[in-house]
Amino acid sequence: MASPHVSGTGALLMSRGLTAAQARTQIDGTTTDLGFAGFDLYTGQGRVDALAATTDTPYFPPILDTTPPTVALTSLADGYVIDQRFVIVTAQAGR
Repeated sequence: MASPHVSGTGALLMSRGLTAAQARTQIDGTTTDLGFAGFDLYTGQGRVDALAATTDTPYFPPILDTTPPTVALTSLADGYVIDQRFVIVTAQAGR
């Protein structure tokens, strides 16, 4: 019986302009967790909450990119790559 509720909630969200991926993320982010914390084989993501999914602020989890940037030190004279290494950048924002 879960699939009609989930697909109906998805249709409501998509009728408001969300893409299929955004609707799924919104549904997953507003479910009521049941059983074990997080996803599990018995209850999945939990119980869909159509009211929360359609009225809460859109739930878009932060994208965590942990790939370190690379830097190449290049000679200005001939374009030869002198050294290429990984660089760790730490940033902090505040008001």
